[in-house]
Amino acid sequence: WGVGVAFDQEAGAEALPDARFLVEGHADAPGSHFANLAMSHARAAQISEALVELGVPRERIDVQAYGEYRPLPGLPKQDPANRRVEIRVRSPRCPSKDAP
Repeated sequence: WGVGVAFDQEAGAEALPDARFLVEGHADAPGSHFANLAMSHARAAQISEALVELGVPRERIDVQAYGEYRPLPGLPKQDPANRRVEIRVRSPRCPSKDAP
């Protein structure tokens, strides 16, 4: 996992002891809404499991699926680049205006 290498080097579980992680799954538009939602959830869940394997306690990880409803800016919903997972780090030590 390339994400694992980056996580270990930049923001490993020990470096962010109080952080919570929001793992957001996304999909492109082909297919039904329910299929896209399920696919985006499966993507996010897979990355969530990778974070657990890297040492993040499961209770500090939240998973959210958006299906096709949040395409990348400037791209149509049908673009395959919208098949992605984004991870937001929410920490009391480093508040973010974007963090929910």
